[in-house]
Amino acid sequence: MATASTFDANNADTRQIARWLETALDGYIKDDMGRWAFRPLERYIGLRDHLVDDLRAIYDSLTASAQGRWRDAIRDILALHGRDISKRKTTRVLITLATLIRSQEVLDVLPGILSGSQDHDLLDLTVEAATSLASQTEASRRCLKQIRTSPTFTSHYAGLILVALCHADPDNWPHHVKELGIAMGKLASRLDPDSTALRFYANDILQSISLSRITVAALNSLATESDGQAAWLLKEWLEGDQSLLRLHPTTTGTRLVLRTDDSIFAELERSLDTALLKAHGLPTYRRTAIAWEYEGNRKAWVAVCISGVLTKLTPIEPQESLMAFLSDYLNEQNSVQWQETYVLKHGGVAFDAPDELQLIVTGDELLALWNHKIGNRSTDRIGYLDRNPRVKPALRYLAFQDRHAFNVTASALALAEGRLASPSVVESS
Repeated sequence: MATASTFDANNADTRQIARWLETALDGYIKDDMGRWAFRPLERYIGLRDHLVDDLRAIYDSLTASAQGRWRDAIRDILALHGRDISKRKTTRVLITLATLIRSQEVLDVLPGILSGSQDHDLLDLTVEAATSLASQTEASRRCLKQIRTSPTFTSHYAGLILVALCHADPDNWPHHVKELGIAMGKLASRLDPDSTALRFYANDILQSISLSRITVAALNSLATESDGQAAWLLKEWLEGDQSLLRLHPTTTGTRLVLRTDDSIFAELERSLDTALLKAHGLPTYRRTAIAWEYEGNRKAWVAVCISGVLTKLTPIEPQESLMAFLSDYLNEQNSVQWQETYVLKHGGVAFDAPDELQLIVTGDELLALWNHKIGNRSTDRIGYLDRNPRVKPALRYLAFQDRHAFNVTASALALAEGRLASPSVVESS
């Protein structure tokens, strides 16, 4: 049997390491033996500000295989004595050491230390260790979920555990946000008005999951929470000029952009639920597309498509009336600029927000610019319009009867989907 003086840190097995380490800590903490409690490794002790840093120096000096046995020994001591009140100082040292050496092995025993404990400092330290060691492993996810469901868990830890869960299980981040919604609400209610804690948590979640995992379905799902407990995250991410993210309309959809660096973005796969976003005070956008075409020098046909549905199809005359018509949809600056610059024989415009527009002006029919060509014969028009859910029944007859009306109908719908190859584009802001 190995004694303290013959202890070989590199070759001892897990049981021997646990016995030596526990005895050494008892001698140092309870018997006030100083560095001599750690014989034959006393030369490492007392050289740094804290005992745990000295123990880390011992760990760093070991071979890789020995380090694995030491991590197992720390886990075994915590599993055996972690809830022992008389061993609290030893437990704190070992939890801190496990955190410093990135010991994933202790994740299985940390929830047990929390059970029934009234020592708030120890609770803080244990939660800190669990969140610091969080990684995309089953052991980490299991540890964090056990802590979250522990009777000793309080909303004080909600932000830390939420961030750690999102780091350990990023694909299920909406589920974690919802499950901790009530706890986050209680935490928020206790914060000072000028506190930046929620922003800190929101930013850390963003860092953990990345923009690629923020989908329309996830945002809409959070916005529908009946208790509104996820509203804090949507607010920090999207609301106001200081939000972490912003929604940027494009000609083909909506882009989610990092506000501090617009080169970092993700394309959203479909439109956000505007009614839900409005309910939460978040910015909303509705895709509008307008196409027009003149019959010679006479009247122009104009089609308006909003949110993917043809809502207006009408002839107007003369050209000044077209500009007045467009002014109802565009801001005044753009209307004046376009009127002075372009002869609007054939054209189109698409936008989500009135100040971010794509204008197309061409001498050719817009329909000829489709990426997916269709004809304009009667049979072509019938095939395209028949039971088309994007064209209101009252407008189908107009679109079928007149070639120009059909041109602008099909062009507005295509422009709403971003499927026109634009010969002349002006971005206006």
